[in-house]
Amino acid sequence: MRIRAVLQSPMLRYLAVGSLNTAFSYALFLLALRFVGYAIAYTIAYIAGIAFAYWLQSRVVFRVSMRWKAAFKFPLVYLAQYLVGLIVLYLLVETVRLPRELAVAVAIICNIPVGFFLSRSLLVGRP
Repeated sequence: MRIRAVLQSPMLRYLAVGSLNTAFSYALFLLALRFVGYAIAYTIAYIAGIAFAYWLQSRVVFRVSMRWKAAFKFPLVYLAQYLVGLIVLYLLVETVRLPRELAVAVAIICNIPVGFFLSRSLLVGRP
């Protein structure tokens, strides 16, 4: 796939930015572990990851200006993804009897379009 195609597709930019944000959050978690306990390190990395994701998705993915109102609502995207992931995980493990290790991967994959469409709706205003 050509780089130009990636740059033209908001969904592909979303996937690339998501990968970058995951790497950033993980690196920050590892760095914070040197100074604080794992729970605080995770909290720092998670909050910083949400802020970084807001910046990346506004500027890179959807190419819109950042607004305070959207910034304060943006963590709701992560809350919605968490709830959807938890429901999918529960259904796959308890109903379908899929192994937990595989079910979580499916839940993560299911959350990609959820995050994309919720983020786009919040940042761009398109349903």
